[in-house]
Amino acid sequence: MKKKHILLAIVLMLLSYSLGFISYHLKLPPFETVLNVKEHFSKNEAKNPGDNYIKEKMSFFNRFNPQGKVAFVGDSLTNGSEWYEIFKSDDIVNLGVGWNTITNISKDPTYITNTHAKTVFIMGGVNDFNVMGYDVASVFNSYKKLITHLNNNNVKIYIQSTLLTRRGDELNDKIKKLNLALSEFCFKTIQCEFIDINKGMAIDGSLIEKYTLDGIHLNGDGYYAWISQIKDYVNNSLEH
Repeated sequence: MKKKHILLAIVLMLLSYSLGFISYHLKLPPFETVLNVKEHFSKNEAKNPGDNYIKEKMSFFNRFNPQGKVAFVGDSLTNGSEWYEIFKSDDIVNLGVGWNTITNISKDPTYITNTHAKTVFIMGGVNDFNVMGYDVASVFNSYKKLITHLNNNNVKIYIQSTLLTRRGDELNDKIKKLNLALSEFCFKTIQCEFIDINKGMAIDGSLIEKYTLDGIHLNGDGYYAWISQIKDYVNNSLEH
């Protein structure tokens, strides 16, 4: 008797799945129901725990509209540096936002072009992988969308390699694949210039230990190593 019940349950599940598949792809009744269910789950795949903070920072940028020749765009790593003090220039805008992702930035990058920056330095991707669980192809596509928007606004783009971490091989493997895709894209399309900051900040495929306390975020030595690799690009951008 139990076997019959199990068999009946399996048959009903297969029929339900088949009906949903056919309805969705052929747009047959109950197509709308299937679509609504699909949209419900896609909208609730993942929620960034820093979403409210990101919205607060975006409202700040939109309200005060900071201006400068050079803008730094990214997550908490970018936000953690006092770029204008280091380069002794009021023409630098820090658009780094903790918890932010390249995926989120690419959805509405007008806050970047509203600064009227002629040059933008971008670095992100760790939160896309580590917080949101996005795959490499998805993050790369978001990067390309962002680059296209900035190019259409005549902005010079420097893509800084996503910084490697000390949080394990799985995360670092994704970062390496993303960096490779970005470097090849910039080289082939000439839409951006790629700066590999990992060359001076990582060894054996991981962030050098003395540059971090938690395996991702940088201390003073870490920022000094980062800045030493981009200072010529920044100074040149400020002069022109």
